[in-house]
Amino acid sequence: MAVCGETTPLSTSSRSHGRGNGNEQCVPNVVKSLASHGLPFRGTEERYGSSIANSGNFIMAMELVAEYDPFLSQHISKYGNPGKGNTSYVLPNGEPVERFIGFIDDAGHKVESLTEAIFSILKKYDLNVCFLRGQSYGNAKNMSGIYSDVQTRIKDVISLADFVPCSTHSLILVGMCAASCCEKANNFFSFTQNFYVYFSYNL
Repeated sequence: MAVCGETTPLSTSSRSHGRGNGNEQCVPNVVKSLASHGLPFRGTEERYGSSIANSGNFIMAMELVAEYDPFLSQHISKYGNPGKGNTSYVLPNGEPVERFIGFIDDAGHKVESLTEAIFSILKKYDLNVCFLRGQSYGNAKNMSGIYSDVQTRIKDVISLADFVPCSTHSLILVGMCAASCCEKANNFFSFTQNFYVYFSYNL
């Protein structure tokens, strides 16, 4: 479970770095070029570095552009491989920021312990819960329930902390529901799964 914290700029604007070399559109152009040719963006090893065998078309293209763009080269060197747990986004003025504290140690599955863990991490970093304006989790009952679960208990303390279900998890549920409406698809995948299970136990 992750909790958001203070805003820390990842970088300042390109102008403050003295960029101004006409390459401001390099990232959008790379995106448009890959998309227009139907090429996949991601690879099996999404890390910057010339020694990475399959980092994907997007990273490969950005590394190529960076050879001719000092600002982009510096930015990739500093922020290119932050590792797991670094969540970033872009402000309306185009400035990328990072708002991530870390992962909370396993707090179990009970509503009380999960709620206490969230409030404890906020208190640890001296973050005023009165400024909390949103919360988002998967659709697990103990997190998203509307009566006495985590999101409800937090909202009881901070009424403006509206809950938004995790869009990715919700999309998976929608896909599962849509697929289950097709009897032929259900029969096919059920047969395939049973076929695999049978031979995996008997070979």
